[in-house]
Amino acid sequence: MRLGIADNALDLGVCSHIDIDTNLKDHLSILGNVGEIRIHSRNHTFRPEDIDFDVLATRDTTHALISSGDFRLDADARGDYNVLLHHIKLVSQEMQRQTRERYIDQVRLRQQLPEARIFLSSGRNNAFSRFLKWKGYETARLLFDVNCSPVQGINGHIDADSVVAAKFLIDTVRVAVTSDSVRTRYQARISNNKRNPDYTFTALLNGGVFERGAYASAQVFDVMPSMSGI
Repeated sequence: MRLGIADNALDLGVCSHIDIDTNLKDHLSILGNVGEIRIHSRNHTFRPEDIDFDVLATRDTTHALISSGDFRLDADARGDYNVLLHHIKLVSQEMQRQTRERYIDQVRLRQQLPEARIFLSSGRNNAFSRFLKWKGYETARLLFDVNCSPVQGINGHIDADSVVAAKFLIDTVRVAVTSDSVRTRYQARISNNKRNPDYTFTALLNGGVFERGAYASAQVFDVMPSMSGI
């Protein structure tokens, strides 16, 4: 079976210890470690950091903690994992339907959201970042901290520094999302400072989604403007 994650064949070696406890209904606990990872390709050998994980799903909550070097994912959601997967499916279906029918119903979309929080922080020294770098993507620092619920909507922020994609370097990415009872707003700043080898610019994006509509605006500067906030 080909997974499509690499163009050429890979040799993979790991040593793992995993403890699983379940009643096959509404309780699942997975605690373990994947270590001594060795990935051999045609021209390179990768030995990334170990991966530790702690996953607990009960009738009321789902919790996942995954760490590797300077990578940390900490996620919580209300309801068991079947409830969470069901909400994700509903959100996806609703987005596809609204896109297909070319209209926006923010209230309907918000009603499908799970009640969850996701915190992710990452640098360069972890198994996931090393794999992405091998595929041509890189970031020196990534911070993702987002809450969502059917009542409060989506709130949080995403920060990234020294992002490399398609050999193009973006120095700074800042995104903030806030919701109130009637709308969801977003603000973004993407910038390269004067030391960037490609292009110096700052792009500001502002937008929002109302009950049955949306708006967006963008500004691009060739110099770094003085800004506060995000």
